[in-house]
Amino acid sequence: MNYVLVIVQGLVGIICFTMPGLALLSSWRRRQIPALPGAFVLAASFVLSSILIAGWEFAALNFFDSAAARALTWLFVVAILLYTIFGGWKIGLSYCAPIELWERRAFALIIVIVIGWLLTMPLSPYPSQSWLQLGDPPNYYHVAANLVAGKGWQPNYFIGDYLNGALSYVAAQPILVLVTTFFFQIFGVNGYSLYVYDALAGGILIYMLAAFVCWRPSDEAISGKRIFFSTFGFACLPSFFILLGLGVVTAPGALAFATFTVIWIARGAPRGLRYLISVAAAVFLLWVRPEAALLAILLIVGCGVLNGFATARRSRAAQVICLLGFLIALVLFWANLPIIMDAVPASLQSLGIFFMRFDPGSEQFVQMYVPYWELNRKLSQVNLGTVSFDAIKNSAIGLELYAHPAAFLGFLIVELGNTATVLVPALSFPEDYALSPLLALAILGALAALASMDAAHRLIVAVLVAFLLCLPLLNFGAGIRHYLMISPVLVALALRSVVQNWRRRVQYSATPVRRPTIWIAAGLMCLIVALDFSRLVAIRLAAENQSYAPILRDIQLITPPNALIASSYPQLITCVTGRPSVGTTWLAEDVELVVKKYAPEFILVDNARDGPANYTLLTKKNGLTISGYVPVIHNETQQYILFRAISSTTSSAD
Repeated sequence: MNYVLVIVQGLVGIICFTMPGLALLSSWRRRQIPALPGAFVLAASFVLSSILIAGWEFAALNFFDSAAARALTWLFVVAILLYTIFGGWKIGLSYCAPIELWERRAFALIIVIVIGWLLTMPLSPYPSQSWLQLGDPPNYYHVAANLVAGKGWQPNYFIGDYLNGALSYVAAQPILVLVTTFFFQIFGVNGYSLYVYDALAGGILIYMLAAFVCWRPSDEAISGKRIFFSTFGFACLPSFFILLGLGVVTAPGALAFATFTVIWIARGAPRGLRYLISVAAAVFLLWVRPEAALLAILLIVGCGVLNGFATARRSRAAQVICLLGFLIALVLFWANLPIIMDAVPASLQSLGIFFMRFDPGSEQFVQMYVPYWELNRKLSQVNLGTVSFDAIKNSAIGLELYAHPAAFLGFLIVELGNTATVLVPALSFPEDYALSPLLALAILGALAALASMDAAHRLIVAVLVAFLLCLPLLNFGAGIRHYLMISPVLVALALRSVVQNWRRRVQYSATPVRRPTIWIAAGLMCLIVALDFSRLVAIRLAAENQSYAPILRDIQLITPPNALIASSYPQLITCVTGRPSVGTTWLAEDVELVVKKYAPEFILVDNARDGPANYTLLTKKNGLTISGYVPVIHNETQQYILFRAISSTTSSAD
């Protein structure tokens, strides 16, 4: 049944998340818009439809009760289906008409791959992956379930690792939650909806970037085998195949960024169409993820600066005035940096820049807490009341930045080397492996240089470099999944520069490619895809990604529905079991503080989560005992123990 559920959600999702946007884009047909490749239209439709659906869900859930909100969602779905049946399919075919045989085969390949991704989803027993720390989905899923149930944006959990005990960006960037509620209203609450949405975005992303590599604005259609093999190549790349197949939450943002990139470079498109798609992609980025919001801001600033300084219609004097205005604004910003930093709202005070300081001894900026888990430990102490907030957040960082600009620039350059060591795996194999910062920077520099060969790419390349410099200031713990936001576009820009600059040599060689060579290349690609599929299945079945299944089962069997449970992974406990949960990653260290503040009825201590091994730590600390609690389940093999409060036991006995 689960396999049917994911496939049906995929079919409904691809219709509902393309047709509304397609209807909007079709209004430009009367203006004789140039025939953009079908892959570009599909991507733009997905982004536009996502915004429309998220807006519809936001209005329905915030202004109506749960029953009325569900009825409005069904009304929206019925309207889309009727539109599709009574004319929408003809509009879709009109965009598909220029598509030739090999591009259709490329599209069929994407369909097969996405279906394969969907069919691997039921192998994961709960919406989380310890591998690569893909741990955000439980936060989105549970808030979406609460919204559908009429409970608002309440998370029903507290985790000491986050300021204010919860992820603030779940509500601040609500698109992923809202598209999940859309699926929940139709199919009921399930652990696949967000992953289905992410996988659809990932498939369209691969298809569009492959077409982008092969397309020139002067072409009305993409012809030949190159589109098929380009699609195959993007799909074969293990990092893209595996991460997108896992339903990584950055995939929709990566698609929106790629859509912005394509429409920016497609200069032949009418201005109104370019503005519509560009604004939609930027809005989507602002509301989907924190790192995507950073990317959107950089895109907006970059486009504004470029239009201000390089527009041919402006006079030289106007360009000089714009340049002076920009420099004055930059100086004023830096001069008032301490005031600006103090004015940052509480929801942004968890940014990485607030946890760095200037070290007078080395005259360098350094991170206050290394490794990253140390920051979690300190935040837990703040949230549990053992230390003051000012002891954690560097409230003087604005003054330090203003006083030491050269040292700050040096810090950014050093961090760029560390960033490159994470970005390179996002471009190849999605596992952490040892790579020197210099080699990683060389690889990054080579790709950026190739991408910059085409003048039309240079704004996007500049934005990519700025993003890599700035992301550590947003999140020192950024991982491979965060860099997936930009890595597909970087690869596509580099490949497109090669193809477009050496087009005759690459695509119109005097020596034709013989059929056996094509079949050998296709066979090798099929082998790589098979290996990717086997790796994806192995990841979903890996012990660390199944480790919470017996724990969650025991919690549901033993604990009452409203029992308060303390654990090191409150968001997952609450998401799957529905029980309210509190805790911290460093539960073994802070269990007495958690008990004192929240008096939970049950305490779960385990080694199942990535991060501190709390079961081992508690064993060393006091021999797996907690004052005032008795064990009710102790699984030594899988290393977890569930305690019950003695007072709760006594009450049950009475």
